[in-house]
Amino acid sequence: MNPAKPQTGRWSLYAGSFFYLALSALQAPAGTTYTLEAGPELNSFHYREPGLMKEDGFLYGGFASITAIVQSNMIWNLSASLAGGTLRYDGQTMDGEPVALNTPNRLFSLRTSVGYRWNLLTPFAGLGVRYWHDNLGAFSASGYNRQTTYLYSPFGLEISKTFGNAWTLGARGEFDWFWIGFNRNTDFPLEGNDTLDLRQPSGYGALLAAFLKHPVTRALRLTVEPFFQYWNIGESDPRFVLNGDGIYEFFEPANETSLIGLRGSLCW
Repeated sequence: MNPAKPQTGRWSLYAGSFFYLALSALQAPAGTTYTLEAGPELNSFHYREPGLMKEDGFLYGGFASITAIVQSNMIWNLSASLAGGTLRYDGQTMDGEPVALNTPNRLFSLRTSVGYRWNLLTPFAGLGVRYWHDNLGAFSASGYNRQTTYLYSPFGLEISKTFGNAWTLGARGEFDWFWIGFNRNTDFPLEGNDTLDLRQPSGYGALLAAFLKHPVTRALRLTVEPFFQYWNIGESDPRFVLNGDGIYEFFEPANETSLIGLRGSLCW
């Protein structure tokens, strides 16, 4: 039984909703202004499966976003980020033997949101996808490739104020409603079954950020944004696999991820 296969229709619905929001914004009425933003990103990444393992390290990459402002109040945003690097794994094998090694990682996110500006406040909501590729088998024969995907909706509030000297100071907070997650493990050390798919039905996330913007020219602004992101994901649904001399139960343990990041960007 492959738990991921029955979800094909649901994933199609989610993906269709995601791109419907994006296309709707691109067909915005006259009077819409667009801004582009891009720059580098640095993340201090920390992952925990309490009592079992942990991974820590730095991921480096960049991000880009496009924002449409309709009639000065309605705001639509589409953004993506990609970071990679090496994390330090400290845990154990399936046989319980301690192991510590370096693991190549990639982290990708794509999200869209719609908000409404009211004085200094902008409440917003949207839809996002987060993908994490953790190559636990790169330097270990007993390791494997772990790919984790989250589908979630951010609900948040942004507050910002532009001062007389043209500096803009702001903060943003959000709660991430977790719809579903999928954990795919390939090159898994099982006889005749090297792929293991697990469904993650519960969890939540949160994000806090502060930002400072200053115009470099009339058409170009510089932005600095430190942020903190947190995920708390429950134990996955179990999967029972016939392997060798018995039937084994596999599941993704409950886990937590915290990420402390810094972005610097140009906006035009």
